[in-house]
Amino acid sequence: MRLAIIADIHGNADALGAVLADLRQHGADRLIVNGDVVNRGPDSVEVMETLLGQPGVSFSLGNHDDLLRLWEQRSETLPSDWFADPFWGATDWSARQLDRAGLLHVPADWPMALTVSHPELPDVRIAHGTADHYRESLSEKTPVDRVQALRSQGKNEAAVLVGSHIHRPAQATIDGTLVLNTGAVGAPANRDPRAQYLLLSVTAQGWVPELRAVPYDRQGCCAGLRPAACCALDSAHRFSGTR
Repeated sequence: MRLAIIADIHGNADALGAVLADLRQHGADRLIVNGDVVNRGPDSVEVMETLLGQPGVSFSLGNHDDLLRLWEQRSETLPSDWFADPFWGATDWSARQLDRAGLLHVPADWPMALTVSHPELPDVRIAHGTADHYRESLSEKTPVDRVQALRSQGKNEAAVLVGSHIHRPAQATIDGTLVLNTGAVGAPANRDPRAQYLLLSVTAQGWVPELRAVPYDRQGCCAGLRPAACCALDSAHRFSGTR
């Protein structure tokens, strides 16, 4: 078994296309989309349609997938001043595009976390943030007690925890648990502009990760950006809580 776990596409169809080609070339048996399919980039509708068309694909919920639904509802859980702030213009535009395409509420059924089981290996637990919240992050800096709590959730204890959300790849063994972060397909934050994702393979040694970075032509995405989306991409860390 070889899992491809991708996340943080953020409406970047060119980056997604490069990653899908790469994971097919490397023999991925299953595709898991670990949240933040949409928003910031110009192609949220195309990216959503492309991923929904992949055979056997599984999704977990990301904060931006949920944000667009909350935005369209003018939810009281969002600060009221966001709706008049030009910074959030890309979010407003993306929400309207997805709503017109009938795709805005597709993520309503996506779970906060997924578990992958194998008959000969311990479980893998996958969440955009963690199973408790999509804005909590996993990395080499995750405290030991938090790793212990997260791996014990679910029916069986997990040997591998996979997160996304922080837009940079990470790999560490913490108290015997393999902790991984996929990095971002569409909006990396580690000074590497390539589209980044995780391959996780079953081997005789157990679950073995490969953090991949795939080059692609970024001119197509940049040419399609509206000014508001450009602002959002260039200021990706202005609001760390909604990264």
